[in-house]
Amino acid sequence: MNTIVAHTHSFVISVDTHAETHTHAIPAANGEHLGTKAFPNTHAGRARAISWAGRRTGGDLGALWVIEDAGSYEAQIARQRHIPATTWLKPPEWAAPPAAASANPTRSTPGA
Repeated sequence: MNTIVAHTHSFVISVDTHAETHTHAIPAANGEHLGTKAFPNTHAGRARAISWAGRRTGGDLGALWVIEDAGSYEAQIARQRHIPATTWLKPPEWAAPPAAASANPTRSTPGA
């Protein structure tokens, strides 16, 4: 199994999901930044985002979609895009910083 994304996908479409908007970013396999843009979290907004991504990737159907796990938002995007299960994934849980990293450094930590 090939674990280097650039060897199997020419583009990665990263989607940061929120209640009001979804922000899409597209780097190419060579590292070139092709664009970042936020779209409303509506059916029409998702359709615009899909069209925008298609224009930037030349309609590459093999683009890998990485959609942040945010409840039903990623499922809405995947359904509307008709993304095959093999070309979209959710980032791993460990991608978020640990809670302790955002703790107030002036407070004492028991056991530290």
